Amino acid sequence: MIKKVTIFSLIALYVSSCDMEQISKGLYKSEEFSVYANRVIQDTFKAEAKSSTHIVSNYRSPGNLTYNPLIKFKFAINGKNNEFPPGITHKLFARGSTNKKMTSPVYTYGERDSLADSYRSNASLPPNTKITFRVNMQPVLNSFEENGYYKTWNNKKIHKEDFNGVWVAGSGDPLTWEFEDLEKRSSFKLHDKDSNGIYEREITLNPFNMKDSGKKEWKLTADISEFPSYNSGEKIINALYNMSLEELKQLVRDDNTFSADAKREGIWTRDISYSILLSLATITPELAKNSLMERVKNKRILQDPGTGGGYPVSTDRIVWILAAWEVYKVTGDTNWLQKIFPVIRNAIEADLQNAWDKELKLFRGESSFFARQNQSYPHWLQPSGIYESYNLTTNALFYQSLHILEKITNILDKTNENYQIQAKKIKQAINTYFWIDNKGIYGQYLYGHNYPVLSTRASALGESLSVLFGISDSKRSKKIIRSTPVMNYGIPCIYPQVPDVAPYYNNAVWPFVQAYHNWAAAKAKNSKALAKGLASIYRQAALFLTNKGNLIAETGDYYGTRTNANRQLCSVAGNLAMVYRIFFGLEFQTDKLVFDPTIPKNFGNSIKKLTHFKYREAQLEIFIKGYGNRIEDFVLDDKKLDKPHIPTDLKGKHEVTIFMNDTAEKSNINHVKNHVAPKPPRPIKVNNKLAWKSRENINTYRIYRNGKLISTTHNNFSQINNEPLYSEYQISAVDSAGWESFISKPVKITDPKNTIEKEAENYSSSSKNRYYNYSGYGYVKLEKDKTVKFTISIDKSQTGSYFVDFKYANGHGPVHSGSKCAIRTLMIDGQNKGSVIFPQRGEDEWSMWGYTNTIDVYLEEGTHTFTVTYKRKNKNMSKNINNALLDKIRLIRYQPSN
Repeated sequence: MIKKVTIFSLIALYVSSCDMEQISKGLYKSEEFSVYANRVIQDTFKAEAKSSTHIVSNYRSPGNLTYNPLIKFKFAINGKNNEFPPGITHKLFARGSTNKKMTSPVYTYGERDSLADSYRSNASLPPNTKITFRVNMQPVLNSFEENGYYKTWNNKKIHKEDFNGVWVAGSGDPLTWEFEDLEKRSSFKLHDKDSNGIYEREITLNPFNMKDSGKKEWKLTADISEFPSYNSGEKIINALYNMSLEELKQLVRDDNTFSADAKREGIWTRDISYSILLSLATITPELAKNSLMERVKNKRILQDPGTGGGYPVSTDRIVWILAAWEVYKVTGDTNWLQKIFPVIRNAIEADLQNAWDKELKLFRGESSFFARQNQSYPHWLQPSGIYESYNLTTNALFYQSLHILEKITNILDKTNENYQIQAKKIKQAINTYFWIDNKGIYGQYLYGHNYPVLSTRASALGESLSVLFGISDSKRSKKIIRSTPVMNYGIPCIYPQVPDVAPYYNNAVWPFVQAYHNWAAAKAKNSKALAKGLASIYRQAALFLTNKGNLIAETGDYYGTRTNANRQLCSVAGNLAMVYRIFFGLEFQTDKLVFDPTIPKNFGNSIKKLTHFKYREAQLEIFIKGYGNRIEDFVLDDKKLDKPHIPTDLKGKHEVTIFMNDTAEKSNINHVKNHVAPKPPRPIKVNNKLAWKSRENINTYRIYRNGKLISTTHNNFSQINNEPLYSEYQISAVDSAGWESFISKPVKITDPKNTIEKEAENYSSSSKNRYYNYSGYGYVKLEKDKTVKFTISIDKSQTGSYFVDFKYANGHGPVHSGSKCAIRTLMIDGQNKGSVIFPQRGEDEWSMWGYTNTIDVYLEEGTHTFTVTYKRKNKNMSKNINNALLDKIRLIRYQPSN
């Protein structure tokens, strides 16, 4: 037995003998910034905690002081990327003037100008410089009158009737390269004021308002006594903890749910779920329940809007399952478990129908929380291709969700569908297809087309979740944490960066992702990675005096990201999680609360105290002394326990005292400078060769055929020999640092005799031909009650394996957002062959046709009936709209009979 007086004597002795010199050395130091017990310093900027309820900061964003005067831009008919091929732009050296106004030359639409990319200047464009962009659209207008349409560089026709105007897109705030919603941004639309074919628009570049340049101080004004109180010798951390609690209270809506951030009052499935898993279930379980149920309709988890109209191109709604389960583990509320069980089961069963790949044993869908196509995928990859990708982060969520569903079925004594077996298959597939041993990380995703290739970029959230969920074993987990690239101001969402993409997910640190990486680093007992990660979170919150949503990875500044907001819910939850998950190591299990702290040495110089902490029917005061990655002694009240946990049936007030072992394993991190990956080549077939333009600073080119690396070359061409029935060639570029570009758009090589095409209008009543660019003489409108049947005859010589897809249009919304992705089931001879996905391709873009995902089938000799039909599990996230235009079916034979 250990008496309480003995414990407090030890604590008092420790405090009195604490090495003040060690404290003065700081919690974390680097060339870029330092974190001390009471302040954060970065260059001339300083944030200081005057008390646990007051922080002052002199930080002002320097982003507008380094604005590149070389502006790259394009003009865009109807707001679409249709003036030049990728990589070709207009260029303007915007010097500005004394009155900060400038008028551009008159550019001719579609004609290249001569200003070189290599033109450089050390100057910076002054803030609030007004530039009038001008373009001569007469060649386009003349073509409208002569032909009825204008043909773009890639032979796409823009019809006169569809012309809505011309916009400007480009580099430099506020210009953007995101064409998906450009048409909605009227401030970038040019106008022909004189009716002479010259369109123009004045735009203020490098916009800056001193009033928006940052807050000067934070003082606690809210009553946060309902939450656990945290105190330590690190005054800056105490204050940031209290600031985060206040911001959490400010995010509570009138209906007792959480809004997303200071700008968005709505609730997002992924935001609220990642936040609850981090820390909100721990301290606000009832608000967490309310918020989660706001994202459920008719016992279905709602997928956030995303690429191509959301579900099932985006499938990360299942992070809701992890959050809901965490609430149960915290509360032990069996009524809650009964309530969430049918919701979870419905989600998994629908995803098994619409997104599960039986061959690879992985779920399809884009990167979790990455809801914008061009931020992390190659530009050529269409939304249907993103649906066909297999993402590390999303599959880690599915792996954990299946584990959870298995546990719930056991607790509630429900029918078990072998979810555990499916989870094991996902784990095995991730370790088989994603692991890159020489880099010590998992790859980002499998992508391409019919033959997936691994993207070798690091994905910070995916790496972290793989460690936290036990997808990687202990040895591999340690390797991941010391190998994942970390930059000066934190861990970038992806590494290396995507070229020519503005910071948002690309070239960005998201504090909540940093929080998950810190949690994974603590699990892997990597104190060096953890110390840097803690400093990253505390630096930005202290200097900015709020928990920002994201910041530029290269500069650590918030200015210049695509969108940003104060008191972002996930960032608030991540800040709080550093106390609960890291310093106190709280791990909620169904039958106990486990303590597993990890405290880097410099963060362990003072007693940490968490009081008024509620755990079910108990109220705890928790003390922790020392540093390290293992508990030396664990004391509940006056009794030393063998195991560091407390039972679920503990009631009343209790004290927990934890003594750390004051040792830490040797650890390391992969600290890197920012790096932009090469652009992917654009190969074309020339006779019996593939050819592409050479690029500077490229060591080698990799040639893939049907998803397999077949050769590397220093040349800009490759021979094509001995082709099978069908081949897909893709090329990537590898730079001197060893980082690979995205693979190129596939070059498909096959004999036209291997392709069967059938026009939809021949098999069903066609719609009025209001749109253009379709094949045949029309198209069919797919509606829920309309089934389209194709009859296809296969002779003996055509027996074999086929890729089946459909040409379609869906103009219900932009490429990067919305909820109106249409879904159907393909039946062949009465057998279900899988889901066909018709993602959105642009707002009102009904003349922009593309192809769906492909379904792999084997067809014997004879007549086959292909049926495109709507089934109950084909629900999308729209209440009423689940339709598209169907032009034709296409079958490509890629392999002869068995």
